[in-house]
Amino acid sequence: MNCNPTTPSNSSDQNPLIQVTSDARTEIKRLLEAEGQEGLGLRLGIQGGGCSGLTYYFRFSNQEEGDTVVDHGDFQIFLNPQDLQYLRGVSMDFQGGLAGRGFKIHNPNAVSSCGCGESFSRNPGASAPGASGCGS
Repeated sequence: MNCNPTTPSNSSDQNPLIQVTSDARTEIKRLLEAEGQEGLGLRLGIQGGGCSGLTYYFRFSNQEEGDTVVDHGDFQIFLNPQDLQYLRGVSMDFQGGLAGRGFKIHNPNAVSSCGCGESFSRNPGASAPGASGCGS
């Protein structure tokens, strides 16, 4: 299936749709190479959950019809149209160390987030149905 990107972007843009730090870029490339499948990219999305209402998810995926594709040269990030409003302008970092290892998201669209940083809300005090605690 040939899916055309709905909002192409790349890391050389002055205001990229999704910013990726050099540490995150290195880790994404390492993980994609380990998968060894042609055409895979990183799917970034949101889902209901966590104490603030919404949580982020990451998975490897092929491009799907309707996706917004953010081209970072060595890899692509795929965003579905429903999640785009929540993710526009986020910055991804990768941290490894004693305090925890993993991807961290800075989201300028978030009005509040929980203490663990795993979930966020766009409306103060609003929780998504089924939200039940940090990282859930």
